[in-house]
Amino acid sequence: MSEAENESSRTKTSQLGSDRTANLFGFLHIDLNSFFASVEQQLHPEYRGKPTAVVGTMADTGTIIAASYECKAVGVKTGTKVAEAKKLIPDIIFVNGSHTKYAEFSHNIADAVERVCPVAHTPSTL
Repeated sequence: MSEAENESSRTKTSQLGSDRTANLFGFLHIDLNSFFASVEQQLHPEYRGKPTAVVGTMADTGTIIAASYECKAVGVKTGTKVAEAKKLIPDIIFVNGSHTKYAEFSHNIADAVERVCPVAHTPSTL
């Protein structure tokens, strides 16, 4: 193979590699399951491994807006009434939600993804 043919082959291979990389993440879905509860467990190490629920209000008539995996394992999930959660998990930890904290974590995650994989459209961020 001549030098010109070698160069042409390298160029085509390089273009193919960049085309594959460009198309690799045509769609990227990141599901931040139990996000608010996970943020609280990150900020409060004493909550880790324990059933933790984020609520808008501490009233028994209120509902859980985010439940940790430990809560979900016994049937407490988003939408469960606070009173019902207390019956199912007597030692559950309730935390008042903080939009400011969750927005900060959400933006940090989006920034980290953007550094690795540029995103053209982000339909849902806090």
